[in-house]
Formats: sequence, C-alpha cells, structure tokens
Amino acid sequence: MLTLFLSLILSLTPEAEFFETDIVLSKIYIAPEIFDNLLKNPLAINSADYDDLSLIPYLTPKIVKAILNYRQEHGKFKNLNELLSIEGIDQELLDKVRQFLTINPNPVKPKMEMKFRVMNDSLANNYDFKDWALFNRLKIDYGNWGLVLITDKDAQELSLFDFIGTSIAYADKRQQLIIGNYLLDFGKGLILAKPFYQLRPAKALADFKTKEIMPLTSPVENNSLFGFACQKTFGNLRLIGFFSTNWLDAEIDTNGIVKRLIYDGKHIDSATKASQDRLREDLFGARWEYRILGLRLGSTCYHNHYSYRFVPSDSTNSFFGNQITLYGIDWSLLINNYYGYGELGYCLGKGFGFALGILGDWKQFKVQWQLTSTQKNFYSPHSQNFSLTNKKDNLSGKLNLYYNFFRFKTFLEGTTKTDFVLDSLPAKIEAGFSRSEGKLDIALSYKRAFKDDVSKSQGTRLDLAYPLSKQFALGLRIEDHHVLQKLGRGILLRFGTNLSFGGLGYTAQFYWFSVTTAEARIFAYEPGFGSLGNNQSLLGKGIRYFSFLSYKRRPFRAGLKFGITKTDRLNFDAASQIEINL
Repeated sequence: MLTLFLSLILSLTPEAEFFETDIVLSKIYIAPEIFDNLLKNPLAINSADYDDLSLIPYLTPKIVKAILNYRQEHGKFKNLNELLSIEGIDQELLDKVRQFLTINPNPVKPKMEMKFRVMNDSLANNYDFKDWALFNRLKIDYGNWGLVLITDKDAQELSLFDFIGTSIAYADKRQQLIIGNYLLDFGKGLILAKPFYQLRPAKALADFKTKEIMPLTSPVENNSLFGFACQKTFGNLRLIGFFSTNWLDAEIDTNGIVKRLIYDGKHIDSATKASQDRLREDLFGARWEYRILGLRLGSTCYHNHYSYRFVPSDSTNSFFGNQITLYGIDWSLLINNYYGYGELGYCLGKGFGFALGILGDWKQFKVQWQLTSTQKNFYSPHSQNFSLTNKKDNLSGKLNLYYNFFRFKTFLEGTTKTDFVLDSLPAKIEAGFSRSEGKLDIALSYKRAFKDDVSKSQGTRLDLAYPLSKQFALGLRIEDHHVLQKLGRGILLRFGTNLSFGGLGYTAQFYWFSVTTAEARIFAYEPGFGSLGNNQSLLGKGIRYFSFLSYKRRPFRAGLKFGITKTDRLNFDAASQIEINL
C-alpha cells in the first residue's frame, strides 16, 4: 500500500548527489526563465500596441485594453506607478510586470560579452597544457540581431578548438530566426527539451511566456542542433519550423552498426577520438501553438534519421533501426496563481509517454505536483531524459511544498519511480527549514532514501551563518550521511568565511571529512559565478582548503578558485574565469 501511495504522489529526478544543492531553500528564490527579448529590451509603454502588451506575463486581455484606453484618455504615462490607477492592477501585479516595461526606451547600442574560463582538477603531478579545460564565448547583440561564438577544450584534449559552436539570430516581437547551433524547448520535456531541463517550482508561472528557440551558449556537444529554426506569430497563432544536420560521437563496429552514443564530448585517447563525429543525425520538424487568455495549446512533430543503424541485440541499446518519428500534444493553463500543464508524446510504432502536473504560486506558499510515464519502447533523443536505452515501462511522481512566513522558511520534497517489472520502488524524501534569529541564520535539512519500503540511506545537514558586518560573515556546516544497507558513513565539518569590499569578494572554506564508502560520499558545494560553482566530491579521510577570489566592476568580472585536498595523497585544483561586458 505504501508503494502504491508513493507512486501516485511523488516523482523521478535524475540520479544526483545526496544533497544536491548548498542552499537549503534556494529553490524558492530561483528566478524564472522569462521571455529573454522582453527582459533585454523592455517595451515602451507609451508606444506599445495591443499585441505588444499581450506578450507580457500576467497581463490579461482585459487589463491590456484598460491600459490602452487609459493612455488614450490621459495621454502618455509619466511613470510606471500610474498603472496603479487602472482597474485590475495592484501593487503586486505592478511589481511582477515592471521589469518588462519602460517609459523611456534606451537607444539601441551594440552589446558585447566575452567570457574566458580555464580549469584543472589536478595540479599535483602534471602541469601539462593538455590537462587544462578551456572555454571561450563571444556574444554580440545589436538591436534585434545577435551573434554567438563558443570554443571548448576538455581536460586531456590536445586541440584548443575541439568544439566550435556558432549562431546568428534575429528576433523581434513577432518572428525569430536562428542559423547555426541552437536548442529547442517545447512542451514539458517529452519530445524536445534543452539539456538539463527542469521546470522550476518557484515563479514558474512565467513559463507561460518562455522562449523556446534559443542559440547555443554553452558547450553541449552532443545534444544541440545545427541548422536553422524559425518562428512566426500571427495574432494568437505561432508557427515554428526547424531543420538540423549534426554529427554525433558514437562507437560503430565494422558492420556499420552503432554500438553506443557518447554524450560527454571528450576526445582524450585513440578510442574516443575514433568515435568523434562518426554518426550523422538529420532532423526536421514543425510545431504550431495557439494561445487564448491563459490557455496554450501546442503540437510538435519531427523526424530523426541516422546515417548508421542501431540493433536490438546489443545490450547497451534498446532502440533499433535508423529513424524515429515523434508526435507530441501539449497544453498549459494559467489561472490566477495556478499553472497546470501536460504533454502526450508518441514515438511512431513504438510507444507512448505523458507528463502531467500543476503548480501553485502564492506569496508565502508554493506547491508542485507532477506525474511522468513512458512505455518501454518510447525513445526521444532530444527530450528531458535524452536516451535510446529505455527498456521498461515506468511511472514517476513528484511532490514539492514550500512555505515562507516572516523569518521562517520550510520545504518538503518527495520523489519516487516504479518500472512495473522489478518489485522495487526507490523513493527520496527531503525536508528542511531555516530561520533568522537576529543576525544568526539557521538552516536544517534532512533527507532519507527508501527502496522496497526499507530505509536505504539518510542524511542530516546543519548550516549556521553569522554576519559580523556588511563586509564580513562566518559560516559553519555539520553534515552526516549514513548508508544503512552497506554500512557506509560520511561526516563533514566545514568552517567558512566571506569577505566583500567594493567590487572585491573573498570566500574561504576549511573542511574536515571522513567518508568510509563511495555510496556515503559527501558533495560539498563550492561557490563561484557561472560554471565556477560546483559540487566537490569528498571521499576518504582528510582535510581540504578552498578559496574563491572575485572582482566585479563594469565592464569586468573575474573569479579565481583554488583548492588543496589532503587524504592519502595531496591534490591541487584550480579554475579561473574572466568576463567582459561592453
């Protein structure tokens, strides 16, 4: 009965660290991914027409008409606070839409962003250039036009330009075109989704206006698309078309059979170099979408063709053949503080999948519930869980609750999955709270994992933070991770300091840890900006020192990370990143 109950109310998330994030209640504060063009170029309220204002999240057709009528009767708005004089707009709504509007639009100026990042996970014994990972990005925006150029070199790769990505984009309020490397994100992740897709529970109501065609801005080597994508809006109807020809890393035998796809994009030895760009993927498809009031209906169809065949006899692949056709129907409904969504997907001749969920977003309380299921032969290579190895029917569920009141914040999260084949039901439950007592911030979280109704592992984390001044703060973490079935245990004690002065910031952390087995290892989040933030894996018994030095003053932003770990051996790691925004 317990397994049935959990399978109906909880959900699947990808396997990750026992505590996935450093900030216990960070999910409450994650900003939404909103219509990028509106954020970069807010609408001029004194010249925007009905179609323009209808693009803004939270504004209903009735309120849009009221804004236009008010402007016609009273003349141009002198400031955005005048919107409070319009029926239906209160302070809460104004705060939500303010970021999308402006009184005096800024003149169009070219914007340029340059980013350089170097990283090395082990400096102890080898200072060879090939051990460094390098990433560079150039991004230029001018009016409605944009250019992105990225290069990437993983550790152990010899070429500085092992991966090169580029795209040219044009976008205005009613049309968009991207040529080059790009990503697609439609529906709720079953058919097409950008890598590492996650529908965030907090502020996710703005997902109703999320852009779904985007240029590639990070080195996602084997799950991006290359070609063109375009969209055109006709009132409430939007039409989208896309085409891609891309080369993927794959192991192919002498008979021309694909043994497996390789997603990490690392080419560090003869075997991985031999698999580089071996498999050609041709993809084309279309989508229509209709919006009226708070309802959005959409349908996507695309066809995938590979230059070599997959076979079912290989244990690493369950997909067979060299082509896939996928159909999807999705919907979302926004009513006040409720956001419902769903998607039904069909892999032609193979199987179905569906996703269904609801979000509630109030000032002090948020809730997310979701169910996802796929049949064993449902394959979707560019979906949320991009894979061609689905071999079992499965059902997963998720339930997340968040509550924020005065100085007290708390959350409860649960996930589980069943495959209908094995008599097992893995599940995870995590709960926590934080509270401010004067200057002292306290956060406590507890997580427990189950399988077959038996507790598998549990963990507890206590965080204390105390600011001595606006520039200086102290922090303490105590964490325990106990694997019950394999008798493993991980213990962490961490002391940290934060110092900020002007544009200069400094973070230092000192660790003592004892982890007896790999299953009980502890992941300690180490701060940084952009990709410099990461979870440090701790295993064995030892100590670690970590520091992060940052400097920010327009147009520059720079960061330097350095770490020393002492277990049975000594290891150094370092990373740096420089950004220039003009």
